[in-house]
Amino acid sequence: MDMIGVLGDDRRMRDVVAAGLASGKLVSGHAAGLTGSELQAYLASGIDSDTRSSCRATCLPAFAPGSPSS
Repeated sequence: MDMIGVLGDDRRMRDVVAAGLASGKLVSGHAAGLTGSELQAYLASGIDSDTRSSCRATCLPAFAPGSPSS
């Protein structure tokens, strides 16, 4: 997933995410290093997982709204 394209509201990335959501499949991306408002914008696009988060320390803060990293 093109993280920069998603955050920049690139039309191609909007179409890719929309197609994934329309298919009912998991829309997975790479949100490595994103926190705060950038992470929230990335999640708001419809992407619901980060394929690079592999440990509790990065997974939980990334996907817990209201946490210090979100």
